[in-house]
Amino acid sequence: MQSVHRDRVPVPRQPAGDGRAQPTRTARHQGHKLIIRRHAAIIHRAAPWSTDPLLRLPVLAATAPYAGRVTSIDHLAERLREFATERDWEQFHTPKNLAMALAGEAGELLAEFQWLTPEESWRVMEDDDAGPRVEAELADVMLYLIRLADVLGVDLLKAAEGKVDKNARRYDADSYRGSARKAPPLA
Repeated sequence: MQSVHRDRVPVPRQPAGDGRAQPTRTARHQGHKLIIRRHAAIIHRAAPWSTDPLLRLPVLAATAPYAGRVTSIDHLAERLREFATERDWEQFHTPKNLAMALAGEAGELLAEFQWLTPEESWRVMEDDDAGPRVEAELADVMLYLIRLADVLGVDLLKAAEGKVDKNARRYDADSYRGSARKAPPLA
């Protein structure tokens, strides 16, 4: 069985120990390479093995670097909350400060790609120096996003699912297949 990601790159799949399919380690997809693309396929589909709504869209699923571990957004939010509390940092975790920190981390992630060609950007995780930096910046962006949503009381999974539904209505597959044009706002 194969799963095809958004960019139409086939990723071979093999059954995990619990019967779920997971990406194999191919020459192009070893270790931490293209981890977001591998997780996107798992995040995109509902996990049929779970009845728990928090686990239906796992953040970190059972793929090579995480072998069998599933971490929910709520679990990460709780860890970040405890981290801030232990250091008495809640006073600094205002929505404004967290949004600014998130933008800063997104800028640091962007800087890793700034002068790469499109082809080099696809291979960035293969670079022994850049790969770990990109991974760290992705983690920083994710953690600040989760912390900001937690402080504001936003259910990220619900908001993301709603946004995907809205985008599916706005960009219907037949009209926008293969096109990068922007759709008009929904009425």
